[in-house]
Amino acid sequence: MHSIVTEDEYKKKEESRIKKAVTNCGYPKWAFDKAKQQVEGKVELVKSKGDQKNTTHETETKGMVVIPYVEGLSEKLQRIFRKHKISVAMKPYFTLKRLLVHPKDKVDTIKTSGVVYEIGCKGCDKSYIGLTSADYDKDDKVWIIHGGHARFNQYYISEKTGKLEGFVPDIINAVCRIANKNCKIVVDLWSNCWSNEEGDASQGGHGLMAGWYDACSGWRSNTERRRTFAFSDQFTISPHHAFVTLPGNPRNFDWRNITGKTIAFYPGTIGNEDCLAQAKGIIGAVVPIENIRRASGYDQGLEWLKDETIDAIFSDATWFRGKTGIEEVTDHLQACQVGGTSLMSRYDSKLNDWWNPAQAKLIASKEYHEICQDIKVSHGHQPGFDPEDFCIGL
Repeated sequence: MHSIVTEDEYKKKEESRIKKAVTNCGYPKWAFDKAKQQVEGKVELVKSKGDQKNTTHETETKGMVVIPYVEGLSEKLQRIFRKHKISVAMKPYFTLKRLLVHPKDKVDTIKTSGVVYEIGCKGCDKSYIGLTSADYDKDDKVWIIHGGHARFNQYYISEKTGKLEGFVPDIINAVCRIANKNCKIVVDLWSNCWSNEEGDASQGGHGLMAGWYDACSGWRSNTERRRTFAFSDQFTISPHHAFVTLPGNPRNFDWRNITGKTIAFYPGTIGNEDCLAQAKGIIGAVVPIENIRRASGYDQGLEWLKDETIDAIFSDATWFRGKTGIEEVTDHLQACQVGGTSLMSRYDSKLNDWWNPAQAKLIASKEYHEICQDIKVSHGHQPGFDPEDFCIGL
């Protein structure tokens, strides 16, 4: 036989017994309190329904609020709201989804573009911009840029300063200053940027491939090089290619038909045998390997012309600027050239992201034309090209 406890004294004893029992079973205190509140709520609901006809609107709830559940705190808030006839619903705050699921990493404010923070003026239409993304453009990285020693007005070692000077270093220094970057020009072998040794296919130089430098300067892009490296926007016009012979062309070299002719190339230049093979309108443009010679420099090529080891030299025309003892026998030949002088870098490099916008500002400015005119003023004692034949917009 089961009995229902009705007296208050026995109710308290029964409640104490039940509370002790559930505690021994491992239930937390809040579980007992919550169950007790639910039972009391049902009793009150039954009473309210029984007395519904005699109640007024004052017994009705004034609304509902939803609060996050925090053990020990939410129950107290619930009791306070209940005194004011406000219903309370609780929702979990720390869920597995909230703790474990993060589909995207949070982006730091300083890494976002545009304005970081801005304060408006109440009495005017002005505003104060405290920080923008430009404030973070300057980094601590030193950008290493290769620059070879060529002994002409693009690059040369100054006898006075002992430093690398010339048109290209002037461009690099100006662009890095505009971009607010810390750049260092280093002098090293050209072959560490692009290798074109006799008997081997042209390929990326070990230095640039291995990350010794962030970029190699003074290189012109073509289809062959673009298969390996990325190029910045050009800061000079694209020069044409040329065949050269001794003055007067004593062996009557016909550049339109070079079948059986022996041709010399300069390693590292854009005018190699692969470039010549792409030229249109030339019979025998694909030179067999037994007819290819690679000169170590201008002087060796000139000696080969004199002793008739070769019939002609092929390269881009800028290599022949200011040189004596030779004669160009072609008329603005275009072979494999894609662009003018640029910076050559690995495809995973971020250099072009800041270099190209800064270079565009330089070329549009008066400073670019001053650098071009400085080819004659400051670097005129070195052989090489004229600014009118090389600079953009002159």
